[in-house]
Amino acid sequence: MTLAQRLRHYLRANAIFLSVLAANLFSDLFSEAMFHDGLLALSSESMAFLERTEAWLRPFVLGGIYLLVYLYERPVRRHLRRTATGLARPEDSSVQVRRRLLNEPYFVAALNLVVWFGLTLAVVPHLTLHGEDSELLTAVLFMGLNVGLVTAAAVFFLSEYAVQRFLAQHVLPASSPVSASGAVRMSLSVRMLMLFAATSLIPLLSFVELTYIRLPGMGSVWQDVSQHIRSHTLVFLTIGISLSMFMGHTMRRHFTAMIDALERIRRGDLSARVSVLRNDEMGYVSEVINEMAAGLEERERMRHSLALAKEIQQNLLPARPPKAEGWELAAACLYSEETGGDFYDYLDLDGGAVGVAVADVSGHGVPAALFMVSVRALLRRNVASKVDLAEAVAALNRDLCRDAGGTGQFITLFLCRLESDGKSISWVRAGHEPALLYDPASGRFEELEGNGMALGVVPEATFELGRMEIAPGQVLVIGTDGIPEARNESGEFFGKQRLRAVVRTSAGRGAEDTRNAVVAAVERFAPRLADDVTLVTIRAVPLNHG
Repeated sequence: MTLAQRLRHYLRANAIFLSVLAANLFSDLFSEAMFHDGLLALSSESMAFLERTEAWLRPFVLGGIYLLVYLYERPVRRHLRRTATGLARPEDSSVQVRRRLLNEPYFVAALNLVVWFGLTLAVVPHLTLHGEDSELLTAVLFMGLNVGLVTAAAVFFLSEYAVQRFLAQHVLPASSPVSASGAVRMSLSVRMLMLFAATSLIPLLSFVELTYIRLPGMGSVWQDVSQHIRSHTLVFLTIGISLSMFMGHTMRRHFTAMIDALERIRRGDLSARVSVLRNDEMGYVSEVINEMAAGLEERERMRHSLALAKEIQQNLLPARPPKAEGWELAAACLYSEETGGDFYDYLDLDGGAVGVAVADVSGHGVPAALFMVSVRALLRRNVASKVDLAEAVAALNRDLCRDAGGTGQFITLFLCRLESDGKSISWVRAGHEPALLYDPASGRFEELEGNGMALGVVPEATFELGRMEIAPGQVLVIGTDGIPEARNESGEFFGKQRLRAVVRTSAGRGAEDTRNAVVAAVERFAPRLADDVTLVTIRAVPLNHG
């Protein structure tokens, strides 16, 4: 390490020591003012004893305090040395190290209070031996308690500031909750009570001691009393203003950090985090801000991933229908989420025929979309290798049972072959909604049935091939169950009757108009889809249709 790095490490490692030293130097000055203000009428022997005791005891007391603090923070110091040399990171700190660091302000404050008040109790018996009366002994006890409380309050706020400003970022993981098993959490209300005690309660005790203990036995010494009150008022006013400004400064720093982070998040910077350096309500709010930002960041990543998945899935669907002599084709696919399991596809078959597939994977969302990609690839492979549609679907079913039989997912399929003469079709239905054939000449509807269960359930399942002749002008609608099962806010289903009514009114305008009419009707009826909707419309046209 360079000299500058060593110096920074030394100051960081001894930040608590420096806080304790500053607080005790201030307390020394405060105690000097308390014990040598002219109102404490101790005998010359007692004053000499106090001065001798103070001279030789002070180094031992401060040394003892420093030794106890050093022993307490040894795990923290070891971790700081490791981080300074690059052998450890804040994330590597143990629970013991975090607990010691978080509890250290409370430890040093309690230690200083006990030491100062304990010294006062130890001095009282010696003063008794010098013949001091009970009123003066009580005054000494009050002053010792005052000095101890002032020291404890000062060392707590200073050492907590040192922990937050210089040590926490090297011990606590960045932007992580400030918590450890056994760590003390002090609320803001308790902090305000401590501030009140340091700035109001301690002066009150001092004036109680002055008024009810010293004055009754001192006669008319109003000038001295007046000077005493003025000096003590100035001291306590200085203490109160200093602690209030110090606490306000630390709170303002954290509020500013939280506001800055929230402003960045509002502007779209979801990487913003707050350094969590407090173990109170402000620290908890900082933790919540960080968790919220992390959650929003994860959701944004997920949204981006889903948008990309949606784009990929949409690109897997045919961009436009093929040019098939004797047929008009149109299709649409609407997903209830960003991605879904429905799909349609056009297939090139032998003899110039066109294959039309409409499938519905169980469920919806990302799992269904992933399964859909696999089904599409297997469907194309089996249709290309089999002339008979029923055999192709049976082979597809065996593949799906082998590859996804343990997932619990299945798929329904309607596979249709449009002959190149424009006069006949054949189909296989595997657990799918029957296709709907409408004849405008007679106004009648016919459902294209066929035996066959859903794919991916039973490997030995067989499928029936259906055939029929088609007249020009007839319209075939192949859709998924998301159309009749679309539900409005009242819980009413779209149903097959509404579907038939839409087809009847739009069939004469062509396959594309029929598709648009059905999609518009479903979206008006159920603006928020609960299931995916896929639709292919086919219209037979004369071979000489221009």
